[in-house]
Amino acid sequence: MLLSFGWNIRPYHYVSQVSKQVLLGVFIVSLRINLMQAINRRHTIMTTFQWIALRRSTALVTASMLVQVGAMAQQHPAAATAPVSPIAAATTTRFIPTRLGRLAVHTAGDTGPAVLFWPAVFSDSSIYAAQVEALRRRYRLVLIDGPGFGRSDVPTRPFTMESCADAAAEVLDELGLQQVTWVGTSWGGIVGVHFAMRHPQRVRGLALMNTPFDMPAEGPGFSDRMVVWAARWIGNADLYANGVARSFLPEAWRNNRPDELLAFTSALKANNREGMAVASRSVLLHRRRDWQSDQR
Repeated sequence: MLLSFGWNIRPYHYVSQVSKQVLLGVFIVSLRINLMQAINRRHTIMTTFQWIALRRSTALVTASMLVQVGAMAQQHPAAATAPVSPIAAATTTRFIPTRLGRLAVHTAGDTGPAVLFWPAVFSDSSIYAAQVEALRRRYRLVLIDGPGFGRSDVPTRPFTMESCADAAAEVLDELGLQQVTWVGTSWGGIVGVHFAMRHPQRVRGLALMNTPFDMPAEGPGFSDRMVVWAARWIGNADLYANGVARSFLPEAWRNNRPDELLAFTSALKANNREGMAVASRSVLLHRRRDWQSDQR
C-alpha cells in the first residue's frame, strides 16, 4: 500500500485575485481538511497493521493445522493393506485395461441377464455384498471398482464422467457382453446416466440410487471442497473414514451392523490418498461441466 502525504497550497497561486484575509481563511480551511485527511490516513495505516497482524495470526494457525495434518498423514500411509473383501469368496477378479487405467472387475454367475454395478465415491464393489449373494445364481454380475478405489489403478489426473462411461463400455467389450442392466449408487448412477446417453443400445435398464444429476448453478460448495482436500491429506485416518460413514450410512444401520461398518471403513482407509483426492475432485467438483457436455 502506497500512502502519500502533502499540503494543498494552491490558493497561494491566486494572490493577485483575492484579498489576503480571504486567502488566509481558505488556507486555514485547506490546512484543516488536510489535517483530517492525515488523521484518516494514520487510522488507515493502523488498520492495515492490524490486518497484517490478523493475517499473520491466521497464517500461524493454518501452519499449525497443516503440521497436525502432516503428523496424521505420517501415521496413516498413502495406502494401507487392503482388507479381505466381503465379495472375494463369491466373485472372480480381473484387471481390465481401459482409458482410465486398469479397472478391477469382479464377476459372479455364468448364466442369465448381465447386471453391472458401479459403487459410490469413497467405496468399492464390496458395498454390494448382499446383492451378490442374492443374485449371483440367477444373473451374470459385473462389479467395477471405480478408478482410485478398491483394487483399480490410482488415477494420476482428473477424469470426466464421460470417460468413466466409455471405460465401462471397454470392460463390457472385454467380457463379451453386449447389453446390461446398470445399477449405480451416487457416482455409479451418474456414470450410468452418461453410459445410457452415450451407449443407449447397450442398456436394458437403469437402477439409480442416491444419484445427483446436476450441481448448483454457483458450483461446488465449501463442504465438497473440504472433503476433497481432506481425502488427500487424511484419507486413511479413522477420523476421515468415520466421517464418511456417518455421511453415507444412517445411525441405526451403523449401530446394528458393526461388522459391515468396519468392513466399509477398513476398505476406505485402504485406498490410496492421492487416488481418492483425484477421483473425488472429478466426481464432486467437476461433474457439472461433464453433464452439460453430454447434453449438447
